[in-house]
Amino acid sequence: MSKAPQADGKLPIAPQAALNEYAAMNEFLRNRNLLLAQQLHELTATIEALQAEMRAKDKGKA
Repeated sequence: MSKAPQADGKLPIAPQAALNEYAAMNEFLRNRNLLLAQQLHELTATIEALQAEMRAKDKGKA
């Protein structure tokens, strides 16, 4: 059963429903941040390895 919006246009939300939604969003964002941190770590390692390879090749030319 849906409720009509209040005068300010907001829908009344049960506190437990809001808490559950907040917890789910918090978990999603935490996992997303961890995934992005892992990808950044991997890309940084790749860049460092490529830079080391380039330096080694430059030393071989000199």
